[in-house]
Amino acid sequence: MLTILLALLIGVDPGGTRADYERASSMPGEVRSLVLNERVEPIWATESAFFRLRTSSETWRFVRFAFADGARADAFDHDLAASTLGERLGRRVDPDRLPLTLVGDGGEVYASVEGAGLMTIDDGALVPVEGANVEDPRALEPVFERRSR
Repeated sequence: MLTILLALLIGVDPGGTRADYERASSMPGEVRSLVLNERVEPIWATESAFFRLRTSSETWRFVRFAFADGARADAFDHDLAASTLGERLGRRVDPDRLPLTLVGDGGEVYASVEGAGLMTIDDGALVPVEGANVEDPRALEPVFERRSR
């Protein structure tokens, strides 16, 4: 039996066609969207950390992990945030695809929203920071200095 199996294997061409190799080399890009949360970047705050976690290839949620008890929960009310952002941006905003970036200074966490400025997370709601219209999160340092005084 083993002799027959070896004879069959020796007769099989192990090489594939050029098309087989091209298809195989494109697979990582095709399946990358199927892998969720392979790279998660925390935004550190005083008593917790905030993350943007993908829930599918097209949707995400913002969550908060409390250091004291390890509890995980939504960082804020996503439906309320979508409504607030929709009013500020003048268009419908999907609560599972909020157009914001979380940024922090090590103490507080802010949401930078393209076209809507800077917002704080307060009791589960996004609250605009008056006078701050920051489109680029890297430009937040002056805002942090101003708010901490």
